[in-house]
Amino acid sequence: MKKIEELIEKDPDLFRTKIKEIVTLDGLRIIFDGGFALIRQSNTEPVFTLRFEAKNKEEAEHYQEVMLTNLKKVLS
Repeated sequence: MKKIEELIEKDPDLFRTKIKEIVTLDGLRIIFDGGFALIRQSNTEPVFTLRFEAKNKEEAEHYQEVMLTNLKKVLS
């Protein structure tokens, strides 16, 4: 999770909107004015859970694309 957080902090414009806060309690939650992106690692399985909330579907899909791209960078 720390590596993903570092990638996002290096380029805060990745999400095309201002990051209000990054919360690292129980995963990584990136909070914006109009929503959030959340990634959590399972405690019981080798999987990640991702959740997104935004003002509209297009923004939520953009958050998803950015998070998945950065997750793939870290895991490869």
